[in-house]
Amino acid sequence: MGMPRDGRSEAQLERVQGSRDDDCIKLKTKWAAFEALVGNGAADLPATFLPAPAWRLQSTGVPEIDIHVSTRIRFNERKATQAAAHLLRLRGGRMSYLKLIKLLYLADREALLRWGRPISTDRYVSMDRGPVLSRVLDLATDGDVPGAPSIWAASISAPGNYEVELKADAGDDELSEAEIEILDAVFAQHGRKSRWDLVKLTHALPEWIDPRGGAIAIAYRDVLKAGGKSDLEIAAIEEELAELAETDLLLAPC
Repeated sequence: MGMPRDGRSEAQLERVQGSRDDDCIKLKTKWAAFEALVGNGAADLPATFLPAPAWRLQSTGVPEIDIHVSTRIRFNERKATQAAAHLLRLRGGRMSYLKLIKLLYLADREALLRWGRPISTDRYVSMDRGPVLSRVLDLATDGDVPGAPSIWAASISAPGNYEVELKADAGDDELSEAEIEILDAVFAQHGRKSRWDLVKLTHALPEWIDPRGGAIAIAYRDVLKAGGKSDLEIAAIEEELAELAETDLLLAPC
């Protein structure tokens, strides 16, 4: 049996998918309960109401319902691929994959600090060579898998001599003009630096913790705090991200 393209076993992937399915079912069950309460006149809410974190409906004789489910925005491989392809085009179509991942992290970081939303929606991890985008690292280093081609592999080559190459147009429909501007600005500032310069640069970021050969998760909160956001600002951003994640999960098929 072959390994999936992100290096995890089939059993691991089944556990991840099972967790996602459970979250999906929980959220839709709670949403159905909420609709039932509204339909029975237990709550008088505006028609534009959408589920928000920690929102609770209380009515005499009716148990309190919390429709919040702790989730993260799902990884958008197409969008991450388009962001990577854009940076590769700016570099002439070829780049060290380590450098590419560093540039993508810096762009995500800037977007998160500027708007409270990342570009890639990937997970961040502290590794020996600095912060990385976890799923992008897997995609960039594993390449394509026979019988299971990825969106990334359709546009970006497997690594060769520690570099990846743009092999097909990935489009840009997932990226906003503002996100493209951030990618351009990050490349203008750091695109001429070597991968080792970028490793040194990202080692100096406050959210990075030396994992000593392991890997340590970096939460959005860690990046926001390192970027000087107040506790109130961080809480507001986390709430908005949770709302987006829940809406995304609610609309997605289980």
